[in-house]
Amino acid sequence: MVSIPDDFTESSGLRVFACLASSLDGSIGPANVDNYTRISSDADIEHLKQLRNDADVLLFGAETFRTYPVRHKAADSSHFPLHLIMSQAVDLDWEADLFHEPALSVGIVSPLPANHWPGTHPRGILHVPVPGDGPEADLNSLLEYLVKNGYHSLMVEGGGSIIRQFMEARLLGELYLTLTPTLIGQQDAPRLIQGSIPFKGGIRTKILSSHAEQGDIFLHLRISYPEQPVDSL
Repeated sequence: MVSIPDDFTESSGLRVFACLASSLDGSIGPANVDNYTRISSDADIEHLKQLRNDADVLLFGAETFRTYPVRHKAADSSHFPLHLIMSQAVDLDWEADLFHEPALSVGIVSPLPANHWPGTHPRGILHVPVPGDGPEADLNSLLEYLVKNGYHSLMVEGGGSIIRQFMEARLLGELYLTLTPTLIGQQDAPRLIQGSIPFKGGIRTKILSSHAEQGDIFLHLRISYPEQPVDSL
C-alpha cells in the first residue's frame, strides 16, 4: 500500500472520519446475516444521520452495501452525499434501490475497469479507478481523486476491514464510536476493526467528547499515529 503523509488530510483540506456502533465485545453486528441488523438505539441512528450532514462523500464496502443496499440518509433530507462502494470484484446487485435513487450519485472504488464489471450496471455509475493488491486499494489515489473533484469531507461507514485499511494508511483522523450495552458473543461476528495482525507501532485515541443517551455511550475520538512505527512484538 502506498504510504501517505500524516498531514495529507490537513494539507489537502479533506476531512476523513468514521462512524460505527459497537457492542461491548467489539462486534458491529451479528454473524451470518444478509440484512441490516441494528444493535444501537434510536438516538444513535439520529446521531449517524446528523454526521452524514457533514459529509460530502460516504464510503462503505461491498458487504455493508449487501446488508443495506439503499440510500444512506442524512438528517437533512435535501443533502445527497456521493455514495462510494469499495469492491475488488464489483459483484454487486445492480437492481438494488441504491443504484436507482433519484438525485443520488453512486460510484464504485475498484481497480477493475468498468467494462469488466459483472452484469449490466446502470448508466451514470461513477468509476473511481484505484490500483490495488488483493482486497486492499491504493487509498492515496482515492483521496487524490476526491480532492481533485472538489470534495472536502469523507465519512467511512465500514466495514471493519475498510476501517483497518484507513488506519494502516494513517488516514482516519476521527472516529465517532457508539458503545451499546450488548454482548453478541459470536467469534465470527464482524468486528469494529477486522483482522488479526496488530497495528505497527500501536494506535492511540483521545476522547474529544462523550455522553450517554438511551443506554448508549457516544464517543468522539481523535486518532493518533506513532511518529515512527515499529513492528509489534
